Amino acid sequence: MERTFYARACLAASLLALSLLSAADARIITVDDDAPADFNNIQDAIDDATDWDVVEVKPGTYTGPGNREIRFNGKPITVRGTNPDDFDVVAATVIDCNNQGHGFIFDRGEDPNSVLSGLKITRGVGGWGSADAGAIACDGGSPIIADCIITDNRGRGGGISATRSYLIVRNCIITHNTSDYMGGGIFGTEQYGLTVEDCIISHNIADDRGGGIRTTSANVPFVVKNCIITGNRSRTVGGGLSSRGGYMIIRGSIIAGNVAAERGGGIGARQYARPAISNSIIYGNSAPAGPQIAVDDPHEDSVFGPPVLSALYSNIAGGQADVYNDGSFSINWGPGNIDADPCFANPGYWRHISDPNIHIEPNDPNAIWIDGDYHLKSQAGRWDAANQSWMLDDATSLCIDAGDPDFPVGPEPFPNGGRINLGAYGATAEASKSYFGKPPCETIVAGDINGDCIIDARDFSFIGAHWLADGMIQSSGKATDPNPPDGAAGIRTDPILSWTPGSGALIHIIFLGTTPDLSIYSSYWGAQTEPTLNPSLSEGTTYYWRVDEFGPQGIAAGPVWTFTTKSGTTR
Repeated sequence: MERTFYARACLAASLLALSLLSAADARIITVDDDAPADFNNIQDAIDDATDWDVVEVKPGTYTGPGNREIRFNGKPITVRGTNPDDFDVVAATVIDCNNQGHGFIFDRGEDPNSVLSGLKITRGVGGWGSADAGAIACDGGSPIIADCIITDNRGRGGGISATRSYLIVRNCIITHNTSDYMGGGIFGTEQYGLTVEDCIISHNIADDRGGGIRTTSANVPFVVKNCIITGNRSRTVGGGLSSRGGYMIIRGSIIAGNVAAERGGGIGARQYARPAISNSIIYGNSAPAGPQIAVDDPHEDSVFGPPVLSALYSNIAGGQADVYNDGSFSINWGPGNIDADPCFANPGYWRHISDPNIHIEPNDPNAIWIDGDYHLKSQAGRWDAANQSWMLDDATSLCIDAGDPDFPVGPEPFPNGGRINLGAYGATAEASKSYFGKPPCETIVAGDINGDCIIDARDFSFIGAHWLADGMIQSSGKATDPNPPDGAAGIRTDPILSWTPGSGALIHIIFLGTTPDLSIYSSYWGAQTEPTLNPSLSEGTTYYWRVDEFGPQGIAAGPVWTFTTKSGTTR
């Protein structure tokens, strides 16, 4: 299956230039399980690789020693299938752990220059270690995991677990995984940050919190963007998502049909978590308390400020009545929130395990989830992924043109009302088309920006609202103007470091160390709201530092700056 999405992580983009410097020298090392290639197992190929090499895994089933418990050993390399953009090829490139261990382990300080892409990882088994996932375990390693299918794994974090990491998971299908603890699909603890974008997360089960995703790390950013999170189950809290961590940005996502046995069928947040929901659809989730959202038991000392649930420009079923709040959270509701049937093309549903014709309550032990199609119905045109064509519906979703008016519509197709659609397909080429009460124009007229067959003030309003928006929203938002200046010498050992925050920055993530690579494993300093830092340093030492800015668009990695302290005195 293929999906087109607008948003991409700022951190990965900022590292691209660095990787390109060495791309010319990179080798492609091939692996094939039953045909001529450089190697017949993945670990041997990785061991042979040097920085920036690509290990290309041919379609086939890889099992046994060398094809499980696979380690990158800290190398900035890519291990990928032959075509990560084609999920049929991904599904045919299988790492089968055969219930004898993990698929991959990242525990040697890997950073986002270590990329795992285009593989299916299945039947991985973990235990109860700090990062003991079924398929992919990250403990001090922070790779990018992209374009993978992670299915039928079991562990502490059924699909992926992450400890002491700064993890990006992108455009993956994470499904049918089970956790005996928390995080059926993804589990994170003691983290420095987690971004999950453009992913399908479904059919996962957790014995405790977070059927789809669970994070426990205090005062760190947790971002979910452009995801479809459906049919997950928690036996306590947070059927879709659960966090006791930091700033939860949930943007442009669909959270539907998830089940929690206690609270927060869609989302559960507590302690340090501060949820901020926008451009999303939260609908059809189930729990005895807070079917859609539950917030409770906050920590007042969170660096993210007072306990607040913010929701704006989103379709949340039941409105505030379907939100459980133990009275300790403030709720910032709106503007732009609606409570309406989203008119999904074909929503998923729960049915009896032995008879697909019997619909059943989701908390029934015999219930299993049937996947759906979450494109929005439109009388002007809705993308039919199965047939790869546009079709007309007999209804139009109220979620079309209902997003944040300050957010760019990106490549949404014509006709377009000038506002982003809600859900995972908003701001993408698969966004459903705007309907103006009559059939779409057969001829595009110059000046008719929104496609309602009329040139009027709304077209000029659309231009005025968005003519700079794409450029602004794509701006890096990086930290600038370091003090002391980059390359400065003779700096005191108790300096006050400062910088100009990037545009829209909410949290500053600081790295400080004595080597320029600023490994997340060894140089992470902390996350804070103030753009200053007063460390205690050693005399006569060269230091390197970087500030990554976290905001509504995700994480923007800053440049590496350096300075040298004085010798023999602190003043």
